[in-house]
Amino acid sequence: MTTFAAVFIEISTAYEVVENIAGRIFHMMRELDISDLDAWNDHMAKAYAENGWSTTTGRPKAGATETPAPDIIQVYVSRVRSGFKAGLNVKTFETMYQLLKATRDAGETKSHAQDAERLPELKGVQIANENKLTGAFCHDIAVYTRVLPEDKRLEMEDRVRKVMKRYERYVYKALSE
Repeated sequence: MTTFAAVFIEISTAYEVVENIAGRIFHMMRELDISDLDAWNDHMAKAYAENGWSTTTGRPKAGATETPAPDIIQVYVSRVRSGFKAGLNVKTFETMYQLLKATRDAGETKSHAQDAERLPELKGVQIANENKLTGAFCHDIAVYTRVLPEDKRLEMEDRVRKVMKRYERYVYKALSE
């Protein structure tokens, strides 16, 4: 009969092996001088294509010859992306666990700093990328609100509020139904 203790020993041994192998990702990043998200994404697209893995998310379309990447690969690729998005020098890490911990720490620090800087008008609004316009109206209006100088921001808000006032009765009607 297998015990939990035996299973845990097996997992810890396998984990060490996997972490050592995954550490080669960072070695490759240093070797190829991958220093930003765009370069990482380019290399991942090539690697996925070589392995016949789909680069699209979700269920494969009917007749697709590509298969999804294994879950662990998706986790590692995503973890590296998160590291870049957090502003970390990802290629300097040795293990995925170190990267995970640093990304979490950076995220906590960043979110606290963002909360302190956030305008009251943007409370509760989540911005995907505060330095880019995405074309999504609500996202972009939040970016405008954050970036514009105060006089221009107030002017824009005044104009948007006038437009909102114009359609207010339709919204109230819909909300009351």
